[in-house]
Amino acid sequence: QIELLLALYCQPKFSTALELSHKIKPSAKGHIVASGSIGKIGKSLVGITNKIPDDYFDGRKNVPAYFSVVGVYDKMNGWQMWGNLKMALFNIINESVQRQIKSLK
Repeated sequence: QIELLLALYCQPKFSTALELSHKIKPSAKGHIVASGSIGKIGKSLVGITNKIPDDYFDGRKNVPAYFSVVGVYDKMNGWQMWGNLKMALFNIINESVQRQIKSLK
């Protein structure tokens, strides 16, 4: 899941699910690797925030749109991470790097 978040984080705009799938698993033949992982990441974030997203129809029934916690999906362009999540990841990465630099001194 970390690899997917970083792949999505590093994209300046949108990434298709297939592009993301290939970045985290080069042998992936479809988009399901990224799409499923984005949903799992969203579900994990919901577990922390306790803010359940709106439902969507998955073809069989209404289910929580966990993927919407991570970002917005556009059928033409793909995924784009929410700005606040991107900023949170930036802060986590920055703090981690700063700690590593201090440990080298």
